[in-house]
Amino acid sequence: SLRRCCRSVVFVSGEFEVEAGAGVMLPSLARQAAERGMGGLEFAIGIPGSIGGALQTNAGIGDGRCIGDRVLSVEVLRNGLRRVLERDEITFDYRTTSLRGSGDIVLSARLALQPNAPDVIEAEMRRLLDARQATQPTDVPSCGSVPGSPAKSLAKLTVATFGLLPLTVGTLFIPLVVAGALLGRAVGGFVESAEESLYAVVGIAAFLSAGYRVPLAAIMFVAETTGRPSFVVPGVIAAVAAELSAGKSSITAYQRAPDYLGTSSDD
Repeated sequence: SLRRCCRSVVFVSGEFEVEAGAGVMLPSLARQAAERGMGGLEFAIGIPGSIGGALQTNAGIGDGRCIGDRVLSVEVLRNGLRRVLERDEITFDYRTTSLRGSGDIVLSARLALQPNAPDVIEAEMRRLLDARQATQPTDVPSCGSVPGSPAKSLAKLTVATFGLLPLTVGTLFIPLVVAGALLGRAVGGFVESAEESLYAVVGIAAFLSAGYRVPLAAIMFVAETTGRPSFVVPGVIAAVAAELSAGKSSITAYQRAPDYLGTSSDD
């Protein structure tokens, strides 16, 4: 796969620069740089994504540090040909870049680093990880960052999934997997079930089936991600029921609509 072949990391000799493949995970790259006394990527230690994904979203943290600040150039595959884009050929904005939706396939990026003592870099990464753990515990389910009122957003997501309005919260598209899991866990908590995770899985199957009109894919997703045969039958029932109740609607049309891009929103 492209992800497997784009996993190389090359630190440029004599320069505080690194060339990393699109499949390299950010935390891994941050640690490799730290071991060599190269700072600048400390912010990436808690971001569970790859270089390729980071370049699509200009991944960063709350204090303003982001991947775009470090980019020197990006190698992409365009119309079957490799091309190197210099920093000034790419636009970096808050959680988006001009690479997103461009059709270019990111292969690698050359990033600028800065000299620093490994122990100083490690201390900063530890501070950031501790802060993230305090505000976003990794031992409980999380859908990341969702702006706006949670109750209003969840209600809007539920209605949107069944085709009644475009699926947007502000200018952020919320994956149906996240929406289904949230609603499922909410129902599980309401009925005080000992198997809240089952309700989350059922919610995911229902939302995927209703939103994308692919019940079989929803069932396969549940089976592959949970690895629990006991979840498959409830997932099948939820997917089929959602498919039948959703009518002819599909969320895919809304993802391509102007409203999805945030040109109009009431949140």
